[in-house]
Amino acid sequence: MRIQLFTAALAVLLPGTVLAQDACGIIGAEAPWIAGDAAGSDLSGRDTPLTETAEIPASGPLVRRFSVSTDTGARIAVDADGPGDPTIALYDAQGGLAGENDDAAGSSNSRLDLVLAQGDYCLVAREFSG
Repeated sequence: MRIQLFTAALAVLLPGTVLAQDACGIIGAEAPWIAGDAAGSDLSGRDTPLTETAEIPASGPLVRRFSVSTDTGARIAVDADGPGDPTIALYDAQGGLAGENDDAAGSSNSRLDLVLAQGDYCLVAREFSG
């Protein structure tokens, strides 16, 4: 599975290493910063892409955390590298649902196009089963 965040028409594929507990109001969810730390995970004004390829764990969702320092238009996409069917949900710092998607643009991949207000966000990716 590939995670993609597009800002200002640029692809951002993201890595994560630092854990934060109960991020974005999701009780029990550990959410690594997408680029390793808060400063590197700010999507506002990005002009270079980052990448991550990850698997959704069998034990639960894949969660990644990022921020925007100014209101930012974004495209968030999760693409299966094989026969998977990922679904995504995006939550704000208080745990409010900012958007969700499954099967975008006639494919089994997921995508959100939205304007994000300043703040922290958690992207939750799950494998669709049903």
